[in-house]
Amino acid sequence: TESIDFTTRNVEAQALDVIDIRQASATLRGLAIGGDAKVAARGLQYRATSGTRWSNTTVTIKGDTLLANISNLKPSTEYSYRSFIQAEGADTIFSNTMIFYTEAIRALRPTVINKTQHTATISCESGAGDASAYIYTSGIQFRKQGDTEWDDTETNPDLPIVTLKKENLDVASFYEVRSYMQPAGSDIIYSDILTFQTKDIEAVADSVKAYQHNAVLYGRVMAGDDTVTERKVEVYQSSWYGTIGALVSTADITTSDEKFAVVIDRLQPSMYYTYIIKAKNSLGKEIKSKAYSSDG
Repeated sequence: TESIDFTTRNVEAQALDVIDIRQASATLRGLAIGGDAKVAARGLQYRATSGTRWSNTTVTIKGDTLLANISNLKPSTEYSYRSFIQAEGADTIFSNTMIFYTEAIRALRPTVINKTQHTATISCESGAGDASAYIYTSGIQFRKQGDTEWDDTETNPDLPIVTLKKENLDVASFYEVRSYMQPAGSDIIYSDILTFQTKDIEAVADSVKAYQHNAVLYGRVMAGDDTVTERKVEVYQSSWYGTIGALVSTADITTSDEKFAVVIDRLQPSMYYTYIIKAKNSLGKEIKSKAYSSDG
């Protein structure tokens, strides 16, 4: 008779790429292939790479694939992991060792979600992720551009999104805002600075009803939550192609309503005119509307 040599297949363990890595958690994956051998144990182990002691995990087994959700990890840390399998009566076989890095805690730049002439609502996501337990303090800092000191508002790192409303701001002024996080035992981490400007008042020249010697000028001065200290209309000679000439008339806008109408007298027939609305905000800064032109 003829003899045939053969070798039985070994049980096998293999580490696979980690998925869903966060600041304090990750999902480990591995293979533990037992074939038709009686498997006594199989699983996944991990440790901080700087450490020496392996920790076992609770695994979910799908065929030969092992999955383990691990938590309470330290942010910005390198970890090692491996899979293992042990057939009955045999030694434990360990896979290759692989590494992964947990995500860092970050301070995320805030955003301005709403602003007026004197207020701003600021929103900021937490950069702690699932590692808020490691945060000693966190907050949002705010200042007017040009100031050296920050106005500090402490926030709750457990909240995924923090909203902060600032009031009593100056109209049409620039401000700076940033977030910060301080992990326990570490230096403070600052976000990039966001610079924004509060709204200014706005003037719009809307329309004209023109007659031979006078005209009714319509417009709007939109102050928002600011106080307008002065508002007026200026009428200039113009040309058919829009060149602005000499000032011919000025009229104060006496109403405090947003919309107004002003009558301008002593105009010349068949002449081109243009008008501009001017207004001053609470800081005394003058703003102008775009010119509106019409022939008289």
